[in-house]
Amino acid sequence: MKSNLVFSLMIIIVLAMSSIAYAAGGGGGGGSRPKPVTTDVPAEEEKTCDELTSLSQRVKCRLEKGGEEGVHESCNAAADKSACAELYKEVYPCYSKSGKSKDKCFRNVAGESKRNYVLFLLYDLEERAEKAYDAGKITSDRAAFLISKIIDIKKKVIGNESPTRVRPFITELRKMWGTEIQ
Repeated sequence: MKSNLVFSLMIIIVLAMSSIAYAAGGGGGGGSRPKPVTTDVPAEEEKTCDELTSLSQRVKCRLEKGGEEGVHESCNAAADKSACAELYKEVYPCYSKSGKSKDKCFRNVAGESKRNYVLFLLYDLEERAEKAYDAGKITSDRAAFLISKIIDIKKKVIGNESPTRVRPFITELRKMWGTEIQ
């Protein structure tokens, strides 16, 4: 009889203790809801900007991540990508200037090449769109859209398309260019 009483008391204590643990949400911490079961599949690695498929996506990625990877997008259309990259390096100091001194610098680096001069002016527009984005005047989508249009035009210039074929694209860009960009 005494053993039955001890056994019954043990069962009552175990039941009482288990209901306390259940009310507290178990012993694993966190809330009272069970966490969903997950598999041990590793997350897909984030792609670099260069690995994205569309020009606009790559431009937006670079804007948001702050920086440029590899060769400038427009140089992908060049027969000699390294010469194109060198041209950008050569003209880069001009972009720290302003007004007539910037224009004079562009002309000096371009020499007799009107195509290079046009490329430098178009790159200047890219820089203005980036600055407008950095200043919060336009969204990354808008900046990426405008910069992508500029790059498309630059690819045509680098690809030696005739000025008559390039002008309509410049006119279109001029119409798209907003007042929010200085």
